[in-house]
Amino acid sequence: MIDNAGVKDGCLQEGAMLQYWNTNGFINFETLKKAIKDSINQISNDNFSVGHSVIFKSYIKDSSSNIEGINFYDYSGINRSYSFSDNNKIFLGANLKDIK
Repeated sequence: MIDNAGVKDGCLQEGAMLQYWNTNGFINFETLKKAIKDSINQISNDNFSVGHSVIFKSYIKDSSSNIEGINFYDYSGINRSYSFSDNNKIFLGANLKDIK
């Protein structure tokens, strides 16, 4: 499993499963989990709006090789991207391993 910091630090491999949640400003994963549980239990909590599952394609890097964002695949197509400068999502990823 790759946590939010690991996703942004470059730990994902192409083909990794990636879940992200839109937030109303940066919150930590514990706050997000409570907001999701509240939503399931029909308790009002404004710390997130929706989530989305995608497949990681590659990192977007600047001219100095600093990670700026990600490219990913989803049901909308293959040319999707997200810039980390927006800072309004929390990520959780999982690199997949072939069993031989």
